[in-house]
Amino acid sequence: MPLPRRPALGLLGVTAPEGGVTVTALRPGSAAAAQLQPGDRLLALADQPLHDPRSLATILRSQRAGDRVTLRLLRDGHPRTVDLALDALPGETYPFAHVLYDSLDSTGARLRSITVCPQGPGPHPVVLLLPGLTCTSVDFVVMPGHPLRPLVTALAAAGVATLRVERPGLGDSEGGPCEALGWWDEVALHRAGLAALAGAGWVDHRAIGLFGHSIGGMLAPLVARAMPVRRIAIYGSCALPWSLCMQRAAQRQAVQHGRSLAHVLDRMSTGRVDRFSEELEAAELTEAWSALATDVLVAAGGQDVAVDPADARALAELLAQRPAGATQHLERPDLDHTMLRPDGAACDELTAAFARFFRGR
Repeated sequence: MPLPRRPALGLLGVTAPEGGVTVTALRPGSAAAAQLQPGDRLLALADQPLHDPRSLATILRSQRAGDRVTLRLLRDGHPRTVDLALDALPGETYPFAHVLYDSLDSTGARLRSITVCPQGPGPHPVVLLLPGLTCTSVDFVVMPGHPLRPLVTALAAAGVATLRVERPGLGDSEGGPCEALGWWDEVALHRAGLAALAGAGWVDHRAIGLFGHSIGGMLAPLVARAMPVRRIAIYGSCALPWSLCMQRAAQRQAVQHGRSLAHVLDRMSTGRVDRFSEELEAAELTEAWSALATDVLVAAGGQDVAVDPADARALAELLAQRPAGATQHLERPDLDHTMLRPDGAACDELTAAFARFFRGR
C-alpha cells in the first residue's frame, strides 16, 4: 500500500507570544487561503488546543486529506470559527526534473523517500542527502526554507539526482517521534536509503555520492561503510568527539553574543534522547573517515557558529593523509551554518562547486 501524502492546511506559522500559532503565509489555492489571513492567531484545531507549529503538525497527523475540521482563531482580537477541508500536501516541482515520492522501511516504520531525478532516461549520478541535527521535515513543501533546497535545485540543474529520507514522525513518515531516534538509528535509516539507490535501475552505480550537512557530515563515513560510494561532500561538520564539538560551538556562540561560556553551555541541547549523544560520543569518526578510499570535499563557512571552520580544516588535513581517495577543502568566509550569506541569500558559487564535484568535474 503506497504511503499517502499527509493532510495540510496550506499555511506557515510561528508560535504566538500569547499562545497559539500566528499565520505568516498561506499557500495559494489551498483551503486555508480562502478563509484565513496572515496575522490570524490560531487557537484550536479539531477541538484540540494549539500551542505552537509543532502541535499543529501533530494534530494534522491524526487526520486524513479530505477530512473537514473546525479551526478556532482570533482575527484582530475578535474570535472566529471556520470549517475547512484538509488538503493533501502538494508535490515539489522543478523545471528540469521530476519528483518521485516513495517509501522504505527502517526503524520499524515506513519512511517517506523523496527523489528528485533529472529529465532523461539516465543512468544518472545520484546523491543521498544526510541532514542536520534538528528534527524538521526534509520535505520542501513543508519546509520551503530548508538549507538543502538550493543544493537540490542546483544538482538537478546539473543532471545529478538526489534522495532524501524523511525521519520517523516527520512529513509523511510513520512512527516517531523523531526526537526518540538514537545515533545508530539515524545511521540505519540512511543506510536504507543508500540500499534503495543501489537497487534502482535509473542510477549510475559508478556515481553514487553522499552529502552531509552538520551532523550529516558525521553520519557520512558510517553510512558509507554499508556500501562503497564514489564521492562524499560535507558542509559545517567535523570529526571531533561530540562533547568537544558542542563545547567548541558554545565557545564561538559565547564570543558572538557576548555571553559567558557557562551560560551558553547551560542552554545547549540536542533535543534528542540521551542515548543519541552517548552513541555519537562513542562513534570512532576519525577511524571511519581514515578507512575510506572515497573522494571527499570538506566545505565550511567562516560565519558558522556551530562548527569552527578550523575543525573542518583539520578534518580535511586528516583525509589528505589517506593512502587512497582525493581530498578537497573549500571555505567561504561569508557563509553561516545553513550555507547562507548574511542577507539570507544562498551561495550559487558553493552549490555550483558541489555540482561540479558530484559530476566529477
